[in-house]
Amino acid sequence: MQSCDQCSSYIWGMEKALMCSSCKMVCHKKCLPKIHTDCTSYSMKKNEEEGSQHFGVRVGTLTCDKNPVPKVLCILLEHVEMNGLYTEGIYRKSGSANRMKELHQLLDTEPSSVNLEEYPIHAITGIVKQWLRELPEPLMTFTHYSDFLHSVELPEKQEQLFAIYRVLDLLPTANFHTLERLIFHLVRVAKNEAHNRMSPNALAIVFAPCILRCHDTADPLLSMKDVAKTTTCVEMIINEQIRRYNEKIEEIEQLEYAEAMAVNQLKLKRQNTVHEKQSSNLSDVPEDEPVNLDSDAEQTLMMRIQSIKQEKEEIACRLPDLEQPGSDQENLDSEASVSSESLLDDRPGNSDTEGQY
Repeated sequence: MQSCDQCSSYIWGMEKALMCSSCKMVCHKKCLPKIHTDCTSYSMKKNEEEGSQHFGVRVGTLTCDKNPVPKVLCILLEHVEMNGLYTEGIYRKSGSANRMKELHQLLDTEPSSVNLEEYPIHAITGIVKQWLRELPEPLMTFTHYSDFLHSVELPEKQEQLFAIYRVLDLLPTANFHTLERLIFHLVRVAKNEAHNRMSPNALAIVFAPCILRCHDTADPLLSMKDVAKTTTCVEMIINEQIRRYNEKIEEIEQLEYAEAMAVNQLKLKRQNTVHEKQSSNLSDVPEDEPVNLDSDAEQTLMMRIQSIKQEKEEIACRLPDLEQPGSDQENLDSEASVSSESLLDDRPGNSDTEGQY
C-alpha cells in the first residue's frame, strides 16, 4: 500500500492521489498545496534516504545474535511502555509531521544519543509506525501474505490459530523475533485499554497495514478487499498472546504465594529452633537422635524457595513468546515443581488476586 510522501500517511484505495511524472513523488490530492520542494530537491532527498542506516533497511541487516530486535524499534517501544501506556488514543492519534521528520533524522544517524523525552508521545508512536511501514519487506513478509489470509479463511477459530502460528514459525528469524517483541508491546498497550482506549481490534486496524501487506505493485482494489482479513489475523494474534500473558501472570502470582508461604515457614522454623535451644539442655537429648533435623528442614525450605524463584524467572522470560497454541499448558505441566505444588495445596480456594505487570 502506497504512502503519501508529504504526510507519510497511507493512501487508501478510495482516496485521490497524485504522482509527479518527473521525480515520481506521490501524495494525497489534499496534500498538494503543502508541497514546497522541487523535483531536484526531492530526488536528492530520496537518494540520501536510500543510504539510511536504520530506516527502510531489511530487518535481517539490523539484527544479530546479541541484538535480535532492531535497536531503533527497541528504544521506541521501551519509551512508549515507560511513558505512553496510559495515553488516550496511543497509536491512533497522529503526531506532528515536523517533529516526526526531525526525530526520524536523528534516530537514523545515532539512535542512542536521542533524548525522546523532548518529543511528544504521539510523534514517537508515529515513528514506530513509520519505521514498520518503511521496511522493504513487512515483518510478516510478502512470501507468507497469502498463507496468513488462507489461515483466517478456515472455518473454526482453533484451526485458524493453529494455521496462523504455523506460518509464524516459517518467518525468517529476524522477522520472527522483531514481530514477537512488537506483539508483546501491543499486548501491554491493550492491557491498559481502560485508560488508552486502544482495544486489540483498534490496534490491529492500525498495525495490520504496517506488518501484513501485499506488494505495492498489487491491485489496490484487491488489497482493499484483504483489509478485513489482515486485520482479523493480527487481532487474533494479539488476543491469543493476551490470553497467554494472563495465564503466565496468574502462574507467577501462584508461585509468589508459594514463595511467601515457604519464607514464612522458614522464619517460623528458625524462631522455634532458637527457642528450643534456649529452653532445652543438650545433655537430655538421646544419643541415637539426629541433631541436624532442624538444619536439614531449613535447607529443604531454602532449596524450595530458590526453585520457586527460578521458575518465576523462567515464566517471566517466556512472556513475549509466540508459541504454537496449546504449548503453554504442556510447558506448565512439564515444568511444574514438586515444591510449589506441595505449597499450593494449602492455598485457599477463592483468591481474588489481579495480575501485576
